[in-house]
Amino acid sequence: MKRSLKSLTAALAAVTAMTCAALPAYAAAAPNVSRSVSVTKTTGGWKTIEGSLSMNKNPEARNAFKKVTKNIPGVSYKAIAALATQVVAGTNYAILCCSTEEGADPRSDIKVIYIYEDLRGKVEIIGFTTIISDSIVKNSFTANTGKYAMSSNKDVYKYFKKAMKGSTDITYEPAAYLGSRKDDDGTTYLVLCRSRKDDRSQYEYSLVKVYRDSKGKVAPGEAVDLPLGEYDEA
Repeated sequence: MKRSLKSLTAALAAVTAMTCAALPAYAAAAPNVSRSVSVTKTTGGWKTIEGSLSMNKNPEARNAFKKVTKNIPGVSYKAIAALATQVVAGTNYAILCCSTEEGADPRSDIKVIYIYEDLRGKVEIIGFTTIISDSIVKNSFTANTGKYAMSSNKDVYKYFKKAMKGSTDITYEPAAYLGSRKDDDGTTYLVLCRSRKDDRSQYEYSLVKVYRDSKGKVAPGEAVDLPLGEYDEA
């Protein structure tokens, strides 16, 4: 299954307000999540990475990413987190990354890149899901081009923790700070989270907005599911 760029953009803009959720204490160090979690089965046989999402902790995904992106002219890629794998005649990888067009006025996008590696180690890009694009629509998010771990974005983490205070049927674990958008009376921050309904349910990924107004008041915005395996072909 593939999700178009327009459909994800529309979902980010129009989805209904999310429910407040509990925040695990260990989440501040994400994406280097050290807690072991069960493998999640998702659509099409995709499985979320167990434990740490760090590229350094997932060498197979890191090596496939380096091989497939090293000789792409005009664009540089920076891996953010290893999200999931799918066993086929070889392995498919879903990797969160930042792509930057080279030139006098470089533009940066946040994407999930899908990579296929065959049994002989040959790699190719099979598709992308664009989360933030510098060229999609007016008043869209601007990609974070610095560090992505919540521990490296203490202010954003503080806003997230405050906004998500409380407990309901869904838990959101922040994995990476992706970008921000200036609004009329404040700023909206976009955070990639692992989410699940309870300790026995399967992990999935969500894009969560957190809004902070000019007076410092924070509130949760919308949450959009980020399905694995839905992408625009390369």
